[in-house]
Amino acid sequence: MMGPIIVYFRRILVSISFFLGIEKLLVYLKRPGYLILNYHGVVKTLRPELSKNHMSVEQFEAHLKYYSENYEVIPLESLISLVNEGVKPSRPTVAITFDDGYENNFSNAFPLLKQYNFPATIFVTAQAISKPGEALWYDALDICRNEIDWKSIIRPDSGINFSDDSANSTAANFEQFKKRIKSLTADKKQALFMQLFPGTLLAGALSKAPSEYWKLLNPEQIKELSTSGIIEIGSHGLSHTNLDLLSEEALKIELRESKILLEQACASQVISFAFPDGAYTTLVKTACMEQS
Repeated sequence: MMGPIIVYFRRILVSISFFLGIEKLLVYLKRPGYLILNYHGVVKTLRPELSKNHMSVEQFEAHLKYYSENYEVIPLESLISLVNEGVKPSRPTVAITFDDGYENNFSNAFPLLKQYNFPATIFVTAQAISKPGEALWYDALDICRNEIDWKSIIRPDSGINFSDDSANSTAANFEQFKKRIKSLTADKKQALFMQLFPGTLLAGALSKAPSEYWKLLNPEQIKELSTSGIIEIGSHGLSHTNLDLLSEEALKIELRESKILLEQACASQVISFAFPDGAYTTLVKTACMEQS
């Protein structure tokens, strides 16, 4: 999307959501070089059993302190421009990014980024605007994992292809299950969720879970972030669907609608895109560039 400078390839990112010793992860950057760092969420109360995509406020602040003492932190767009131009940095240089667009990026991460005056890019799933109050599909699964009968639907007609015998057995684990769902088309995923979440099961489970683990940004928060001078808003698609599975028309709708919704919230242009789950093809990349 979005512009000739940034199409954000997740495979070049180093996800540091689960690392406590940031200095061990970044040790090779003691020599001048570039690195893009990818976060998801920053929470006040760490509960890994709800989601592994978040780190504590204390951990995040420790990371920022380490960056302030050892690295140059620059906007993602600037970093990619320097890389494209073949410019060698005089000191280790990083860019900070977030995927998904959790509200905790605004309430917990943003104040710390302002404190350190660090720029960051937040790739927002535009479902935050089109379906306010709804959780992303994988957060719904994580939060409800003990309340849904997910093993009972591991069968051929569910649309989830467990190709190996162990996965089809009762020993199939929840992470395998979620991984298979990532590969489903939107229609199959929706049909599956209707089986998994009858009635008000999902709404009830979300109401009991800490909102900082699943609630997404609202338009007012997106606007404040985008006008702060340190935060760029990028797109993470409309529904966090793996784009490589979509038809050409469905892909264009996913990209176009996410761009429109986010630009309306930002009141500014959205030029960067992060591929959900790192899934893309040449068609996907071309479609992103055509949306600029």
